[in-house]
Amino acid sequence: MDAGQGAVASLHSCATLWNTAAVRTSVPGQGVELGDSGQASFSRRQVTLLAAAAVAAALPPARAEARQQRVPFDADDPQQNLDAFIRITGSADPDEEVLMHNQARVFSVIGDDEIVQPLFDMEGYKVRRSIRLPDDAYHILQREIFVYKDLETGEILDEWFNPFTGETVEVVHLFNDPVNHHVTTVFPRYYNPGTEERQVEPEPFLMPWSILGDQATFFFDTNTRWKNVLDPKVWKRESTGEYVRVTESEWYTVSLADLEDPELSSISYVGGWSRLGPWLPWMFMGGRPGHLRYRGKKTKLADVSDLNEPLRSYVAKYPRFHHSPEKWSAPNESSFESYARQHKPRA
Repeated sequence: MDAGQGAVASLHSCATLWNTAAVRTSVPGQGVELGDSGQASFSRRQVTLLAAAAVAAALPPARAEARQQRVPFDADDPQQNLDAFIRITGSADPDEEVLMHNQARVFSVIGDDEIVQPLFDMEGYKVRRSIRLPDDAYHILQREIFVYKDLETGEILDEWFNPFTGETVEVVHLFNDPVNHHVTTVFPRYYNPGTEERQVEPEPFLMPWSILGDQATFFFDTNTRWKNVLDPKVWKRESTGEYVRVTESEWYTVSLADLEDPELSSISYVGGWSRLGPWLPWMFMGGRPGHLRYRGKKTKLADVSDLNEPLRSYVAKYPRFHHSPEKWSAPNESSFESYARQHKPRA
């Protein structure tokens, strides 16, 4: 019997219920009363609901049909890890752009005795496109824009009162262009003994996965340390020292069924993000001890029209940041380099 015949048979069965004795059934949210004869008394509306439910049960969902083509994911395969990373954080379709939206709260961390306190919020996105190369590596073409927001009102900040210095400072938002990446099945690891930056033996691109039922989660950590372009001898109030150390941790949770569906070039996720980094240059903290901690959430959007206010109106003024770069370029410019290029040291 095909699906159509099954649906007709189910409809016939529902119609038969009208006069069937000793039926003990009900429609969710609808009471069924038994008459004096013990027969179930159904209203026309209840029979209609039963018929609709029967038809839905008889017709196999298209999504379930597609799931028959699932390809098991091998978490120990570097190429499958890389392909999954591209599909989750962006799209395997080279013509499809996606927005990786971030919202975070930024806290101060000072010594062991000071209470960690929130300073401001942060919101923005990375707009990216991924291109697969002949060797199965990828070029990720990306721009990013982030703004800082008032803790209470959620409004985008022009100025911010620094509780540590007692002065009001101009807020400098992030406009990073480009933020491109070349990613392969080999992932180099860096570490920094003393003041030397050294590269250890490259490792396979294998992400730590946690799979529980249909939930597949991977974690991605980035630990870096580099020479500060804001020389503390010159940028006395903006620089936090000779070196900059930043640690970022991200996690992404997706449907395992989506991950194993080869027809999906882009996979939706729910994710989180944390960061440990230095004071921002525009805070004018100089050599004061301490650092910033970021705690946020991540999600994937189609384009800037999915953003909430006030960010949507703000980015409307910067159409360049609505799209990823058209072609590959290197090197990238960090937010510290951008600050040094656009500002002068403050006395």
